[in-house]
Amino acid sequence: KVLLGNFIGLTGTLDASAGARWARGANQLVGLAQGQLFWLDNDRYRNLYGGTVQWLHNLSPTQQLTVFGQFSALRYPQPSQAPQDANRGIGGVAYSQAFAGRYSPVAYVSGYGGDERSTDAAFKYLGYTPFGVRLGGQASLAPQAVLFGSAAYERRDYNGENPTFLLTRQDNQYDFRVGLAYTFLPQWTLTPQVAYTKND
Repeated sequence: KVLLGNFIGLTGTLDASAGARWARGANQLVGLAQGQLFWLDNDRYRNLYGGTVQWLHNLSPTQQLTVFGQFSALRYPQPSQAPQDANRGIGGVAYSQAFAGRYSPVAYVSGYGGDERSTDAAFKYLGYTPFGVRLGGQASLAPQAVLFGSAAYERRDYNGENPTFLLTRQDNQYDFRVGLAYTFLPQWTLTPQVAYTKND
């Protein structure tokens, strides 16, 4: 899968992913390799390479448990940004539940934690330990229209004192998203959505 988008004005992204799935009984194992190139001011700003592994277990026909792990290598081609080069690892667990009745609603919750560490020990204060939780769900308004929404919180505790401000940074980030996936032709879906992010 290759996605081209956001080439409007001064930023751009190119994403690619490839994966495989193995299933037996109530279990599935999914592996995915991912890559992303990001441009800022029409110059290459950041490269991201990594992968995700997930184990999915169906507890019942309407309940699913997922355990996942992710690894990403973030690399900044510009020499002035090289101190931001980092390796990021995340692990977590998720639970999803389908409900009977009108609109066939589905809800999920997940929690995760990990570590993002600078590749240069002199800049360890740029790395951090993230912890987060996500809640979301979807409802089928019609055979061709699915309403979805999510809310997420992430806390990031940084790994050292910033030498400029003589403080250790801490972030609290809140994300909200709502949208509609509308299948207007076979194999064609239009997905308008609104997202809001606040980072303190």
